[in-house]
Amino acid sequence: MNVAILNGLKITTDKKFIKFTKSNSNSITTNAIADTFIIEFTEGASANEFCSKNVEVVSPCVILQETDYIRVYNTLVQINGLVLRSLVPYEYQFNQFIVDDINDFYISFDETHCSILIPKRKEKKFKQYLKVLRKNPYLEIVNDSNITSLNNIYGFEFNRQNVCIDSTNTFVFNNKAYYTRYLISDIDYVSSFIKQLESILEGYGMTLHRYPIDETTRTVDRVIYKVTEYAKQDSHRSGYIILTDELLHHTTLEFEASFLNKTIYDDFITRYQNLDLISNFSQFDTLDSRGRAWKASAKWDPVSTDYNPDYSQDGQGNSGYTCNFRVEIQYWVVYDKIFKQITSIISNILGTAYPNDNKEVNIENPPIDNKPPYDELTDVELTTVVGDEIDEWLKLR
Repeated sequence: MNVAILNGLKITTDKKFIKFTKSNSNSITTNAIADTFIIEFTEGASANEFCSKNVEVVSPCVILQETDYIRVYNTLVQINGLVLRSLVPYEYQFNQFIVDDINDFYISFDETHCSILIPKRKEKKFKQYLKVLRKNPYLEIVNDSNITSLNNIYGFEFNRQNVCIDSTNTFVFNNKAYYTRYLISDIDYVSSFIKQLESILEGYGMTLHRYPIDETTRTVDRVIYKVTEYAKQDSHRSGYIILTDELLHHTTLEFEASFLNKTIYDDFITRYQNLDLISNFSQFDTLDSRGRAWKASAKWDPVSTDYNPDYSQDGQGNSGYTCNFRVEIQYWVVYDKIFKQITSIISNILGTAYPNDNKEVNIENPPIDNKPPYDELTDVELTTVVGDEIDEWLKLR
């Protein structure tokens, strides 16, 4: 049997289509040829006026509206072992978030969405979670015997496709934390730059160390670096420029290279000046929190060429030939807009919903699926999305 909730009524039928149409009287009929379940109603009729073997009142105060032929799909979705069916014959959004500073489950829902807050200390309390979820008449629990975990789900939409999701996102939100979360930050770029530079130097036979280095370090062919300017912002708000969610920053690092062998020292200087070593490392990629690459640039200053025929000593008292150079890396720091939206959703739920209860909402006119009664859609295959692929997969949809 097909089940759908429309105009505040839960309809159970073996027909593929449902249609609401105005008439001179209230009646419930079927059209076998069009394979359609038809509800005829008078002007101003409410959902409370209809109740039969196949029709159950969900929201009695809803005023009925005409619809076109609406195809019933009853999409099945498996979320970490929990099988749900959407009883809404159009897109239905589902969110759930793990929150640190709450003691009870919270739920907010209407005919377009459902959002659940999961307290961190109760993320293994499956029975309590299911009890709260059952308060939502727009989602039906088909099978709860194989549920494995309660993890974050962001902006998932039930539609015409059956989907299996295994979410491994266990990030814990804190409603009282006012810091800004970034999609990619200064430390991400600087760490990525240092790691890639270290690999280049290792290929040349040198080691990279941050100042000050350990006193036990005795290698002479090495490069010591220190950060002299960190996260300086280059884009500024003005009357003509409005800052969005991306900010241009730069960080400056200074280096001192030490060599025991003058031949290697000369070769390093020559290759640096001819853009053949380090100085040709002018662009690099850094992955953001969702695994996407962001490009950053590196601007190298000329290397010092002052030469002292006598051995000079570095900061650790080791003798050798030394040279100095500097680099400025420029990059974009990006706010995590999804995190901002999620924290806003959480705040709204905590401000309007009650623990283990739902917020009362007014059901507006549902979206209409303008499909002819004989439109047949091909069956869809089960799609499986796992782990870190989920956020990117949801965005592509």
